[in-house]
Amino acid sequence: MALDSAGIAAMPACAGADADGTGGGLFAWRGGADGRDHSPPPALPGWQRSAYAPRRGGSRSLLLAILALHGLAIAGVLAARAEIGRHSLPVMKTFDVRLAPPPPDAPPPPPATANLAPAATVQPAPATLVAPPALIAVPAPTLAAPPAAQPVPAAAPAAAPAGRPAMAEGGDLSATMVSAPPPRYPIESRRRCEQGAVLLAARLDTEGRVAALEIARSSGHDRLDRAALEAVRRWRWSPVMRDGVAVPVRGTVEIPFILSNAAGRC
Repeated sequence: MALDSAGIAAMPACAGADADGTGGGLFAWRGGADGRDHSPPPALPGWQRSAYAPRRGGSRSLLLAILALHGLAIAGVLAARAEIGRHSLPVMKTFDVRLAPPPPDAPPPPPATANLAPAATVQPAPATLVAPPALIAVPAPTLAAPPAAQPVPAAAPAAAPAGRPAMAEGGDLSATMVSAPPPRYPIESRRRCEQGAVLLAARLDTEGRVAALEIARSSGHDRLDRAALEAVRRWRWSPVMRDGVAVPVRGTVEIPFILSNAAGRC
């Protein structure tokens, strides 16, 4: 037994103390100079201390989990790149196509030259000299006194050819008319109150029919002029006789167009 500074004998630890010296045995030193208990706190049981101690297999499992997560992330990135590459837009390729220039036009064939035979040169025939005839002396004629002039009878007027009788001037042909239907007054001319007289120059054949007709003086309205021409072309005259022969005649016909003012519109 040993003595401390206070002179108190300290008892050694019993054989039943813990192997780590924490005083977990049956007996422990409980005395001191001040009489207080200076023994260390009791050690925790083994089942409690093992809960806070690091486990030997935990680090390995955590490392394997981290590696597995990294592997999954890398696999996802590779799969996404493959999907994007598969659905990428097609690349348009351009080709430079150059057309060959059209062949030049063939030159026109040279004009065919006609094989013209050379013109034959005509040699002039040698002139033949003819001797002039010998002059024969002719006696001079004797001039006799001219006879007295006889009176020449007047020539008879030439008769008109039988096939074509002479044209007669009839003047106003209204006196020899046989059939003369009146002209039709145009309706539009009535509405517009158009009036006037048309003078026509007519040439009649040997049968009294109109052979030629033209306007000598207009009425001033085209509709009235046309109506007069259409009516007179159907008229008939008695033939004009000269020396018992029917001859063509030339004269004039006047067609008046006059509206009555009974309606009071014109």
